[in-house]
Amino acid sequence: MSAASKGYTSKVNTVKKWKESLKADWLEYDVDDKDSNVVRSLRCKFCSSKEERIISSKNFSRAFIIGSSIVKKNTVVNHMNSSQHKTTEKMSLKEILKTKYVDEHVSKTPIGRGLNKMAIDDQRKMEHLFNATYTICKEELPFTKYVPICQLLEKCGVNFGKVRRRIAQTEVLQSFRIIYPES
Repeated sequence: MSAASKGYTSKVNTVKKWKESLKADWLEYDVDDKDSNVVRSLRCKFCSSKEERIISSKNFSRAFIIGSSIVKKNTVVNHMNSSQHKTTEKMSLKEILKTKYVDEHVSKTPIGRGLNKMAIDDQRKMEHLFNATYTICKEELPFTKYVPICQLLEKCGVNFGKVRRRIAQTEVLQSFRIIYPES
């Protein structure tokens, strides 16, 4: 028996009003094939995009991932208040804030400006080099450990290609000194 025959459908305009009144920009819907004014199912943009990360969480439900056929405001409110939705909403917000921070602040630094000019493959290679440098600085290791760590990364399958470790080592160290001058 379909959702329409059970009476669990709503008009498109009604669902749009729910989205506005509940501030539910995450709510997506599919319209009925026979009547384009009737909503057939509801989905959550956050939960759909984070399914792999929340699949093992407590009270996991695929209802708003594959599309809930119960199109009622109460269903939307219950999902909105669920721990699953709140978790995925926080994950999405963190990603947005991280991207915003990178766009606003990192691109103003010498490293950020350099990364923006690089090809995507070179950016990935440099990311590994930055991570190695960061680890050395964070763990307060001698910088002589940089080359062996890069060699280890290469053994683990990281391909640095034409990026030369010693040149990158010097450039990265200088950039860290610019960003974090000694007090």
